[in-house]
Amino acid sequence: MTNLDKKIDDTIQSVDRGTYNDPGKTPTERFGERLRRWREERGYTRGELINELVSRGISCTPSHISYWERGKKFPGPDVVDTICDILQISGAHLIGPDGPIRDAVIAVYEVSSGLSEDQLQALQTIYQRQRQREAARREEDARQQREDTRDLKKVFGV
Repeated sequence: MTNLDKKIDDTIQSVDRGTYNDPGKTPTERFGERLRRWREERGYTRGELINELVSRGISCTPSHISYWERGKKFPGPDVVDTICDILQISGAHLIGPDGPIRDAVIAVYEVSSGLSEDQLQALQTIYQRQRQREAARREEDARQQREDTRDLKKVFGV
């Protein structure tokens, strides 16, 4: 396992623990940083990555790579898939723990992986239920905090 693999695994674990904190960066900016690190880790220059993408039928210019790595734009799912193939990494390593982008890319991968409509519907239902449970849990936590605050104010006469 490389240092970069370890760092990504540690980051994913910190997300699971709820301790991940990367203030001030958008998911697109974090994607760009990961792309640059993985490209360099695998020994590719920007030009070499462009040549590989073009050889696989992806239209790509130096400005594309620059925009992606600087977090100004996000490539389409087919491009992300091809980049992962070139760099020999999984989408999870490149996409990372960022919810909206990861969810969108996973959705596209699910569609393209040959799952039936029923299977996709079942996955979507499970996902929606999980999101509802998370929202309910957050709402309950907020309610409990309000009650605790009221109780403390009563006890201390604030």
